[in-house]
Amino acid sequence: MKMEEEHFKEVIGVSLDTFGMFVEKYKSFLNTRLLLHHFSPTDEMIIGFLQLWHYPTDDLIAAIFNVDKKSIWRIRNRIIDFLFQYLHNQISLENFPTRSLCCWPIFNSLITLAIDGSEQPVVTSTNKLLDAEFYSSKKHQHSINKLVLTRLDGKIMWMSNSFSGSNDDVSIARATRCSWYDFLTPTEYIIGDSGFDPLSSDGWRILTPGSNTEFNRLLSSHRIIIEDIFAKMKSWDICSKCIRMPLLKHEEDVLDYHDKVWRIVAVLVNNFC
Repeated sequence: MKMEEEHFKEVIGVSLDTFGMFVEKYKSFLNTRLLLHHFSPTDEMIIGFLQLWHYPTDDLIAAIFNVDKKSIWRIRNRIIDFLFQYLHNQISLENFPTRSLCCWPIFNSLITLAIDGSEQPVVTSTNKLLDAEFYSSKKHQHSINKLVLTRLDGKIMWMSNSFSGSNDDVSIARATRCSWYDFLTPTEYIIGDSGFDPLSSDGWRILTPGSNTEFNRLLSSHRIIIEDIFAKMKSWDICSKCIRMPLLKHEEDVLDYHDKVWRIVAVLVNNFC
């Protein structure tokens, strides 16, 4: 058992104790629902975490567990839905005292948050409208884009909904302003890269690199925190590999799936990794 505990996190992504906690929560969840089960709650949770950590194909998992692919599809989606319901509310801007627990004083204000966007590739579509909608001119690929706000100690505080790749960081920030920027106090500032210059020019309290070398150095030393967080999130393959869901008639399905798994992984990174 000692060897199993030692290598469990390497295989599943979280510690054995953390995994056990999720299994117990899942058992309680199942007790309130009448669902057909092929496996024990522990085995189903293993399938779910393998999906998040390694993003294997359903064919591979079906072969490993000796069951049909459709059953694996049902199990992994049930686990994703369960984890999302259980965890997603833990990503929150909270209040100013919480956001300012780790901040950078500047003049008579405080820099409390860092902002950045992250794109994840998706498969191309035979639907020309969707193909154009998901094409990112920035990354020259078909992708999904999401904005993330972190506190300066690296805690993820907010995420936008998932947007198709044709939406850049600035357009997403404008579209979602009422769910994050309008909640900040007038003395709070955010740091971002030069991609957010249009917002700074419009009077948004977002500080971006300028002509002052020393200020840019300090800005970069704080911005690296959100880059490190993205690296941690993308160590979970489901947040970095090309999303295999086909883009057919509706973009909502793949965007909803992307949003769920990113919020799940965000909470895992915040609290359990």
